[in-house]
Amino acid sequence: MLGDLAERFDSVLTAIEATDGWVTNRVTPGKIILGELGDIESGMRQLIRREPLEVVGGTLAADAEHAEVAAEVSRLVRHSGMSQQDFAEQIGTSGSRLSTYISGKVMPSAALMVRMRRVASHRRGEARAQPQGSPPREGRAAGHDRSGTRGLVS
Repeated sequence: MLGDLAERFDSVLTAIEATDGWVTNRVTPGKIILGELGDIESGMRQLIRREPLEVVGGTLAADAEHAEVAAEVSRLVRHSGMSQQDFAEQIGTSGSRLSTYISGKVMPSAALMVRMRRVASHRRGEARAQPQGSPPREGRAAGHDRSGTRGLVS
């Protein structure tokens, strides 16, 4: 975060985009620059508070953690290439419950976060390995295991 991104936006954007390997994904002039450097999602945001969030107080630090987890859940859903509803089914929850994780209203358990990461990386790897328009591997319906139940395809 930068306290003066709004004033230096053009020069910061030019410097970031000049970085070898940087790919810009989203720009909101004066406020945000998001992109990827290799496989790492990164970016710059205008600092809104006078002090970093962690310095302000214990309850706000917890809010920052909720926001960080919510952003991670949202990133995992996008990374998976699935709709929110399909992703929710794959991790064993409802679409409305997944929405509460994405909004930061509810914190998922550590076990559920592990499951989300596994589903997101598995689905992305499956999409890369399978040519577009080809039938699901082994003739099974996508998202179903050998027993016919929904779940992570092995």
